[in-house]
Amino acid sequence: MTKTAEVVSVLKLANEVKVPVVTRGSGTGLSGGSLPEKDGIVLCTVKMDKILELDRANLTMLVEPGVTTQQIADAAEEAGLFIRRTRVR
Repeated sequence: MTKTAEVVSVLKLANEVKVPVVTRGSGTGLSGGSLPEKDGIVLCTVKMDKILELDRANLTMLVEPGVTTQQIADAAEEAGLFIRRTRVR
């Protein structure tokens, strides 16, 4: 999935035919959090990976579901909201 309209279409169809849906953003999948029920589907949104808005004044971001924590950290750093420090040993 890459567009909101595609997600809407799949969810409408799944609802009509009573098929359970588990959504999947981004991640490793090692915890098994995206396992569908029997006869269900996984709706993968990993390609929906854009940061839509960064509001410095309110310290918020509006992001698509496939945005990674690394992308968020990078955007916050670029906006001057996050400073990475190296570990001192």
